[in-house]
Amino acid sequence: MRLNLGCGSVKFQGYINCDYPKNFYHVLPDVACDIRTLPFRDNCIERIEAIHCFEHFHFSEALTTLQEWKRVLISGGILVMEMPDLYKIIAHIQSKKAPIEWTLGGLYVDCLKPQYPEQ
Repeated sequence: MRLNLGCGSVKFQGYINCDYPKNFYHVLPDVACDIRTLPFRDNCIERIEAIHCFEHFHFSEALTTLQEWKRVLISGGILVMEMPDLYKIIAHIQSKKAPIEWTLGGLYVDCLKPQYPEQ
């Protein structure tokens, strides 16, 4: 099994796409859950993709979230994480093609408080 955590509107074929049921994109994931606490048994996932979601957690949640993801990975499993790229952010700001809020979000994403979905 493979997981796409924090999938939003981007569902990967061949993956279990996980996100909050009321995510920003209003797209129902395959598994609606808080990706900090996964509803999967230990050692059952061969690959996790976490694309632009980890930076949305408060730094105090980082270690326990990574430990949870490790819990479900098989021994030798792969965790792929993609986070904002400072050079891309600077290029977007300089190009003035995207709203400044989109580009600054990569630098200042909810770093002061934990984020919990509206239930």
